Amino acid sequence: MIHGYMPRGNIDEDLYVPKGRQAIQGYAVGILCPAGIWMPLPPGCPQNASTFNFPVLLKVVEETANWKVLNTEAEENQFSPKVRDGMIKGARELENQGVRAISGAGGFFADFQKEVAAAVDVPVFLSPLCQIPLIRQGLKPGQKIGIMTAASDFLNAEVFSQVGVDDISDLAIIGAENYGEFYKVRGIHNVGHYNPFKVEQDLATLAKQLFKDNPEIGAILLECALMPPFAWAVQNAVDLPVFDYYTLINWIYTSVVRHPFAGFY
Repeated sequence: MIHGYMPRGNIDEDLYVPKGRQAIQGYAVGILCPAGIWMPLPPGCPQNASTFNFPVLLKVVEETANWKVLNTEAEENQFSPKVRDGMIKGARELENQGVRAISGAGGFFADFQKEVAAAVDVPVFLSPLCQIPLIRQGLKPGQKIGIMTAASDFLNAEVFSQVGVDDISDLAIIGAENYGEFYKVRGIHNVGHYNPFKVEQDLATLAKQLFKDNPEIGAILLECALMPPFAWAVQNAVDLPVFDYYTLINWIYTSVVRHPFAGFY
């Protein structure tokens, strides 16, 4: 049997665990999480295990605690080798615990998508931005993808290149980092609390503004890990498909844990 996979039914053979691995078991998806986050993480956030209807294994990457993307006054720059190495280390630890795929809980983990994917032997999808090529396939010619981000100042061409997106002409981006209540959840502005009703209203208003400025948008993508709890409000505001970490991680899980179908025929 392949490490991390359990056959179905009564299989007459030994189960095994590679030496030094899987001190805990039964997790199909591992999630790398940022350190130094001081805020509530409600259901819907990938860092909240109750978000999912299946077990996820969370791993905090301590090297991100001093990362400029999360705290603009921090020392480690956007593509910091130290942060990259911490991400790779964390991914390998998750792999050693038997996960079948790895995701993240920080949209800008995309900065290291290619390097982390190359370092392990399980599929890696670190950011909701990984969904851009798939979303494109479903839109009509001339339509755009609207991206709502928590750090528009860092969302540059190099980030998109990491997730296989070299042409960004069909992306319409709006930042929430300096808007309303959402201001409290970014970097040095963390205060340990926010009003979720106000965040919900703020994100719905931003979505309306994004669509007003770009009426050719055919879908919305939420970059930030804090945004999925409010995805339904965004969708109600603009009546468009909304993609985020929740759609990504559920897609990953259903690809690596298949179940037999039951029904009538």
